[in-house]
Amino acid sequence: DPFRPFQTSPMLQVNFTQLDQERGDQILVFIEDMSKITQQAQQMKLASLGRLTAGIAHEIRNPLGAISHAAQLMEESPHLDHGDQQMLDIIRRHSRRVNGIVENVLDLSRRRTANADLIDVSGWLKEFKADYLQTQDESARSVIDLSLAPNIPPARFDKSQIEQVMVNLCDNGLRYSQQQTGQRRIEIRAGATVDGERAYLDVRDTGPGISQEHQGSVFEPFFTTDKSGTGLGLYLARELCEANQAHLSMVNDNQPGCCFRITFAHPGRLI
Repeated sequence: DPFRPFQTSPMLQVNFTQLDQERGDQILVFIEDMSKITQQAQQMKLASLGRLTAGIAHEIRNPLGAISHAAQLMEESPHLDHGDQQMLDIIRRHSRRVNGIVENVLDLSRRRTANADLIDVSGWLKEFKADYLQTQDESARSVIDLSLAPNIPPARFDKSQIEQVMVNLCDNGLRYSQQQTGQRRIEIRAGATVDGERAYLDVRDTGPGISQEHQGSVFEPFFTTDKSGTGLGLYLARELCEANQAHLSMVNDNQPGCCFRITFAHPGRLI
């Protein structure tokens, strides 16, 4: 059966065969990286998902638009009391949530093939940090501590797709850090794997963390501990990483908060 030797590694599969059928004392071991097979399976799955979601999105959006429009018209009534306003707020919030789910599912089905380039990870992260912080409200005072190890290997990935993953991880980290500590602060750390040949980057927050019972479900679609969330953000992030032959995992190192790690493939491996 396929397995991961440790939590941040890609899925591996091992096969055995005897070299000498008579003696049986010489065994050849094949160790196969399943990333490429996983990537092909993801593409087939998303092709089927695309055909399904196009029809579902159309059927959901029509009544959803009618609900939202009716809520907007009701807001204009001068006879609304406090209870009615609360009901309208519930309608608005859940309409936005349903629309967010539809958008995320459509993003999965529309995903284009990765257009990978060989990237200098340190330089790219500095640019990402500057661009990301420019999108944040200045009054929120978001802080990103960037820690770059020396001699980080280059990585091959589609910048727009991995940027989408990083935006999701940073948004989550800042939000949960604020909930726990009152400060919107996260750390992004980049380095090299033990063999020194592959780059990785961590996004760590100071939030409440994820309970042991839920850690195995964080990448499942529609799983969320946030009442306002759609539960598709991390699922989509892992899908995008797999498309770039990278691996997104949660690092359980018994430190406060959460740490998510992207481990990139060897730079010499073409996507």
